[in-house]
Amino acid sequence: MLITSIIILPPDSSRDRILNLIIPFLHVGVVYWVTDKYMGKELLSHEAEGGEFFSGWKAAGVGIFSLFIIVAFILGFTYLLEPEVDFDQFNAKMDEFYENEDKALGYYDLLESNDTSAILYEFNNISSPKFQDNIQILNNLDLLENLPDDLLRHNELLKEYCQLQLQTIRLYKLSILEDTQNYDGQILLIQEDLDKLIDEFQELHKNSDYFIN
Repeated sequence: MLITSIIILPPDSSRDRILNLIIPFLHVGVVYWVTDKYMGKELLSHEAEGGEFFSGWKAAGVGIFSLFIIVAFILGFTYLLEPEVDFDQFNAKMDEFYENEDKALGYYDLLESNDTSAILYEFNNISSPKFQDNIQILNNLDLLENLPDDLLRHNELLKEYCQLQLQTIRLYKLSILEDTQNYDGQILLIQEDLDKLIDEFQELHKNSDYFIN
């Protein structure tokens, strides 16, 4: 049985550019408003009495430094936000996928029998349709918003797996209908491709901290 993965995507870069443009103006406006509201009279009185003020450049430097701290904090917090992914729907569809797979692989139990009619019925009415249904399930899952790259790759590998299974079924059907072993070599090559695909799938899960076992 294959495993479902979850990963967090970074926020859209356009949102960061908008924040970079807006936040400085907001910062300056808020600082000016607060200063004028709560200290305006005191500052005017201080100036009228001949009091000294710090250099405007020094004040600007402090303001810019504090601005950088605020922007860094806000952007850092933004990167911690997870995009919304409908994992409940994803997991529900994967449960349906595995139910179909269990039924589709039932043909292996019949291959050792001599009941060619039962085998062909299994191929045509259960195995092939179930694998095709699974490909459609994966295509639909690819349309989910904010689906992480690992899950997209997960779906792609499963689609390749289903395609290889369909190729295997087609060759088995030809072998039965033509009563020949001429396709055994091709079937063996596909089985080797399936083994490699399964290894790649397991490696994908192994190297990600976001897969759920």
